[in-house]
Amino acid sequence: MIVVGCDVGTMTTKAVIVKKNSILAYDVVRTNAKPEEAAKQALDNALKKARLSARKIKYSVCTGWGRKKVTFVNKASPEVPCFVRGVRWFLPTVRSIIDVGAQTSNIVVLNEQGKVRDSIANDRCAAGTGKFIEIMAEALELDINEVGPESLRAKKNISISNQCVVFAESEMVSHVNKGEEVADIAGSIHQSIVNRLVSMGNRAGLIEDICITGGVAKNSGIVKRLADSLNVKILQIPEDSQIVSALGAAVIAMENRK
Repeated sequence: MIVVGCDVGTMTTKAVIVKKNSILAYDVVRTNAKPEEAAKQALDNALKKARLSARKIKYSVCTGWGRKKVTFVNKASPEVPCFVRGVRWFLPTVRSIIDVGAQTSNIVVLNEQGKVRDSIANDRCAAGTGKFIEIMAEALELDINEVGPESLRAKKNISISNQCVVFAESEMVSHVNKGEEVADIAGSIHQSIVNRLVSMGNRAGLIEDICITGGVAKNSGIVKRLADSLNVKILQIPEDSQIVSALGAAVIAMENRK
């Protein structure tokens, strides 16, 4: 049986095709003004990679910010159940999930049976999210893929007093104009993001094993500083960390067809 999971996020849209216990293909595209078009594009690209026709799909589930705007799927599902199932597909021993997307961050703690015991979400402010890192990279004139490694070169901490993205950007530019090293500014911003995640984690009561997911999981600076601050090993998804929720949606699709 072949099923599909889609995840329409605020910045990227993902589609994952699953058959039994295998991922056949997946694709990630930028989300545009029309979420359904982005979902269809991601799915079409994944189908092409898998050399399949849409007729082979038996069931489909969509999650994410734009899930209710995608009409060609069989079901829409909330995000937390999806990324929990996606993480457990790859890493069944995980008890705590730190999910950092483009504009939201979530921490979910699971019980011994893999059910949600506690969860905390930050969806009211972009500070501590992928959008914040993207704006930081632009302000420091770095490619988004360079900002993490650059932050690891930091030699001193610089006070970043503003958590608001708009004011923090202005503060970063001010530090650049004062002659501060880009690596030190990037490192300080990364630490401020990690401090916020650690605070959320402390409120949720993190339990090992701990995993980080979402686009920000690709940022080596965040992962290293998070592991150091929590004094634990942070597990990472062996595939693209962005596809976890879409994969979880596919798992739910399989459950609905049984």
